[in-house]
Amino acid sequence: MKKLLAILMVMLIVLSGCAKGSGDNGRNRDSIDNNNVNRVVNGNDLSGKDYIDLLKNYVVRYKNKENTTDNKEFDEFLDQIFIEGMEADYLSMHYTVIDYKSYGIEKPELTVGSVEYADDPDISDYVDQIERLQSFDYDSLSYRQQYDYEVLEYSLLETLAGTMYSKYDQLFTGGTDTFSNIITNFDEFIFYDKEMVDDYMVLLADVDRYIEDCYTYTAKQAENGLYMTDYSIDYALDYVDGYCSKVDDNTLITSFNNRIEEADFLSAEEKEAYKAQNEKIVKEEIIPVYSKAFDEFEKYYGKATVDTNRLNNIDKDYAELVFILNSSNNIPVEDMLEDAKERMDDYIALFNTAVEDQDNINDFYSVYYGTIEPLGGSNEDILEFLANNYSKNYPDVGKINYNISYLDASSASDSIIAYYMPSPLDDLSQNVIRVNPNNTGDDYLNSYSTIAHEGIPGHLYEHVHYYLTEPHNFRSTQSFIGYTEGFACYSQTNAFDYLPVSKGCKDIMFLQDFGSYILVAIIDMGVNCFNWSEDDVAQYMNEAGYNGDYAAELMEDVIDRVGVFNRYGIGFLNFRALHDYATDALGDKFDEVAFNTAITNNGPLPFNILKEEVNEYIYGE
Repeated sequence: MKKLLAILMVMLIVLSGCAKGSGDNGRNRDSIDNNNVNRVVNGNDLSGKDYIDLLKNYVVRYKNKENTTDNKEFDEFLDQIFIEGMEADYLSMHYTVIDYKSYGIEKPELTVGSVEYADDPDISDYVDQIERLQSFDYDSLSYRQQYDYEVLEYSLLETLAGTMYSKYDQLFTGGTDTFSNIITNFDEFIFYDKEMVDDYMVLLADVDRYIEDCYTYTAKQAENGLYMTDYSIDYALDYVDGYCSKVDDNTLITSFNNRIEEADFLSAEEKEAYKAQNEKIVKEEIIPVYSKAFDEFEKYYGKATVDTNRLNNIDKDYAELVFILNSSNNIPVEDMLEDAKERMDDYIALFNTAVEDQDNINDFYSVYYGTIEPLGGSNEDILEFLANNYSKNYPDVGKINYNISYLDASSASDSIIAYYMPSPLDDLSQNVIRVNPNNTGDDYLNSYSTIAHEGIPGHLYEHVHYYLTEPHNFRSTQSFIGYTEGFACYSQTNAFDYLPVSKGCKDIMFLQDFGSYILVAIIDMGVNCFNWSEDDVAQYMNEAGYNGDYAAELMEDVIDRVGVFNRYGIGFLNFRALHDYATDALGDKFDEVAFNTAITNNGPLPFNILKEEVNEYIYGE
């Protein structure tokens, strides 16, 4: 997230309010016909709005824990889904598996990808997949397979809806960040053998073609009235300027050379030849096509305004879909907004009570300035500390292997503080956390939160823990971004429990993180779906205890990265809501480790399906 959010996260807020719990489970098994809900009929004839309605009305089925016998044909179908997904995109395959041949995968076409503007996109492949899925008898599936069924069904509905509105997706905003994402994909590319070095060269030579296609796509959007905002243009060009300013020491040259030197399967002569080939492509193709952005984008200056690029003014249905997809939550966006505002109020009293005690404030500043171990140490020290303490509130999975490294400052996007590179399925030890040196500072609490978010007990832990349960491989092709980012936010605040400070100090730290994430998610929805003005944003910020002087910049940011903040804010809110729901229902019987086991055992899920998993934990059904 951008530096602005980091600024907000260190601003102490003084709020007021009270906490609330959740209602009963309201379960009625007899009302659901498992094989006749969420049906897609004549899918190729349905509209984008039809698929949004299927998502909004999605019915979660109940799972049969007693059925431990897998349906062989269904697993074979999932095998096909996994292979089809891997064979559709080389880079996805490369980061998912090392030995692709052992999975029966044929090497995909060596291309970076494709992008094409379409008013009437082809959805037939996805329709075929969901029709094949829904031909299976749900009740014949094992407990694990029933989760797999709903994961695939819900994911395909998301994909079908998103594809129908793909002409609105902008490629060069801070939310999509095409320029930096491409660099990241090549910077992180691991060479396992000579074949992969050759593949890398073919892919790298395809980048200029792909970027040209993205420019053409963006121009076609402009022809149809959808322009980049000046804020988005400045963001993209700032990145390009920083990246292209380095030539001989360009990150795609230096990082490649370092990796090639470590490739013990190459001779010295081969290494030098590859270095020369790589340098030629970077200097003669990559840097020029990136630099072309100045000519491509400058003609769009002044064409878009805040009002023209609010999603609600582009397409109301698309606006709702963006927030459904980013939050992994299928409730109406107006309900998301009201729930977020209520939750902001609900946690206020806890904060006010905490800051009344000067000892809590003193503890907070000890954390902030890094005088409490491990906060004054390196990122490596922090992650080791977290690895030694996570089992206090998460299921213990033993030693987790990881490595921390640092991005090249010239190619690191300002929107990134750090990120986690998941390990491939066939080697769970290859976990990398990359830290952006441009966004490091003297805020030791923020550093601790960031490493917990990306590492343990956040993304790194969640990934390794789930794949140690040996799920079906197809799950690696499914993504629910609101779950994964929400879980990491939820986990970074759980990591406050490991610090030797008062409960009141932990409450202050929690409210600081929670409040900042929820604040920007609220503004995201208010601006993009409900046409909040700058005055509306400033008023809400001031009422919430933040500085309304940031209103204009926040408005531009949430339009540039529309929906992105909901991944964090609404995802975080939903995990906390489930936690409150379970503690209210179980009282003294609530167990933190058991709860965190329940919300991770079946991997990333949309929150409506995850709620059923929490009900299983609470009611034992």
